[in-house]
Amino acid sequence: MRILHLDFDDLENRFGGGQAKRTFEVNRRLGRRHQITVVTSRYPGWRDEVKEGIRYVRVGTGRSPWDLVAWFASIPWVIRRHEFDLLVEDFTVPISTAFTPAFTRKPIVASVQNLFAVPLSKKYTLPFGAAERMGCRLYRNFIVPTQALHTQVRRYNPTAKIAVIPYGVDQEFFEVAPSEEDYILFLGRIDIYQKGLDLLLRAFRRIDLDSGTRLVIAGDGRDVAALERMVHEMALSDRVVYLGKVQGMKKRELLSKCKLVCLPSRYEAMPIVSLESFASRKPIVAFDIPALRDVAIPTCAIRVPCFSEEAYAEGVLALLRDHSRRREMGAAAREWARQFDWDRTALQQESFYQEALGSRMG
Repeated sequence: MRILHLDFDDLENRFGGGQAKRTFEVNRRLGRRHQITVVTSRYPGWRDEVKEGIRYVRVGTGRSPWDLVAWFASIPWVIRRHEFDLLVEDFTVPISTAFTPAFTRKPIVASVQNLFAVPLSKKYTLPFGAAERMGCRLYRNFIVPTQALHTQVRRYNPTAKIAVIPYGVDQEFFEVAPSEEDYILFLGRIDIYQKGLDLLLRAFRRIDLDSGTRLVIAGDGRDVAALERMVHEMALSDRVVYLGKVQGMKKRELLSKCKLVCLPSRYEAMPIVSLESFASRKPIVAFDIPALRDVAIPTCAIRVPCFSEEAYAEGVLALLRDHSRRREMGAAAREWARQFDWDRTALQQESFYQEALGSRMG
């Protein structure tokens, strides 16, 4: 099978995240049996390459925010240029869909790792949500990671075929030997509004007065300068440590030594950091948003009312005060996380691809 995979996100980009991780992990497994080309956006220092059998092609400007505009504008040209049997389109903010069914009659699978157009419409007062709803109706086949996203896609497109296929988690996180140093951890993209970093910092002022623990923030994103300014203005510079983006052994070490992981997002899909935290035997504290109910289950996480800074602080403090509870939740989290395996994810995704290809050709 010749697969053309469109994904704006890219692991080589400093802002690359869980979506790019999924694209790479699935395709490097399927690339042993199929010919796969992944087209991503450009970024500073970009280059076309072949990585673990996957051909990576970059398009666009590489300059924010025009990289998004260039990405959507380049899609018709990319589709015309490449030969393929199946097109996989990863939806991309802010409007999610690139309307690829308008540009080809070949089978398409929409890989929906998030649907953020509605909250972004509220944030920017622009009609992203309308474009998302209209675009979703054009597709026949969808892959989503959670039941919450299944429900949302079904609402947009009642007749579509939708497969719920979750993320995997790298086995190295299960090998982490957990210990504890006196800090709580935020790990992820530095997007203040979506990731709720403003809520976390205001909650941390309450936590700091009670516990004296530190908050360590690791990740990269377009809001780094704003985050550092916010920390300074709140007079938290001596208690909040910003490390930038961490990967590999450093990331696993940070997870192994924290007391808990903070996930204060206003909206999410299936954050891969939650699975990595659980595999590392660390509980999380999150707001009780619908998208996290498939992930932040009660044995592994504390969910608190949205978007109460006081409730978030109390949730964190409840775990900080109870070492036995942290240990019990961490053990349960690791066992629960064992079901998330990249090999299984890749096989399920391949099977769905074959069904999509067969149904169009039959």
